[in-house]
Amino acid sequence: MDRREYLATAASAASAVAIAGCSGGSGSGDGTTTAETTTSADAQQHLSAAGEALRKAGEELSAQSDRLEEADMTDGVDVRTESLDGYLDTAASELDAAEESATDPQRERIAAARGYVSFARKFGEFLDVFAEGYTRLGTGLTYFKSKRFEDAAGKLETARKTISRAEDVLAVLRDRAEKLDTDTLSELERVDVESMQTGLATLDELVPVLTAFADGLRDVSLGMVDFKAANAKLGNDEFETSERRFAAAKDHFASGYQTFKKQEESAPASVESSVVQLTCYAKALRDASEHFAATAEALANGNNERAKSEAEKGKQAANRCSFDV
Repeated sequence: MDRREYLATAASAASAVAIAGCSGGSGSGDGTTTAETTTSADAQQHLSAAGEALRKAGEELSAQSDRLEEADMTDGVDVRTESLDGYLDTAASELDAAEESATDPQRERIAAARGYVSFARKFGEFLDVFAEGYTRLGTGLTYFKSKRFEDAAGKLETARKTISRAEDVLAVLRDRAEKLDTDTLSELERVDVESMQTGLATLDELVPVLTAFADGLRDVSLGMVDFKAANAKLGNDEFETSERRFAAAKDHFASGYQTFKKQEESAPASVESSVVQLTCYAKALRDASEHFAATAEALANGNNERAKSEAEKGKQAANRCSFDV
């Protein structure tokens, strides 16, 4: 999987959402006779301050989204939401203050701005959880590359659960985006709905792929644990135990294969080739395990000719595909 390309695509989508969600100025509404006769000056002052805080929040969301693309592949992704939370807290406080003396039109704007505050908080949560899951996935891949397969399986399971949680947060985020009062928000902050929806749609495609990647590779890691044990037992002439462990490995590899195969049709173009590669890799290991299980069975039965044939088939299957961690 080209992790740099994946993160670049995810960062681009996240930045599109952040920028689209808060791209304008403070939108004070001052300067016209109509505004002066329909708004409370005190409430307007707080609304202007809230608009400025929301503008800064939008910039911070975009900056944190960009950190995905800048991430180091070994150190993981470092997303920080403290500044974002601070801006949103300021905006919320200013909106509360504005409500005390607000007119009806101002109350509509306050309600719309609160909707954006809720959306931005959830977006910050998504970035944080997604980054955590991706970082854990990177650790799992490092273990896998080092052939520490038990450690890899454990870390990949943790990554899968975290990324799955990011999917849940993304679903809530999408719902909040759909509920934004964009017409009213335009008076306080301009919201590019089309760009926001496009960015969220891209994330909807990318995040499930990462979940499947962690899930499938966890199964492959578990398969490798059994595969190594089976091979050791085979070398010690413990044929029946070897056959059972190869069969267990086959089941794990088959599960990984099914996980990757399901993603082939829906995977975005940026990661499609990686998904196909993983599908081939898991299937090759599945087939190899089946042949080696047959090898162990043949040896247990004293059928050396069949054992030799199955072993050769197993070697061919194992070398059929590779996976570049």
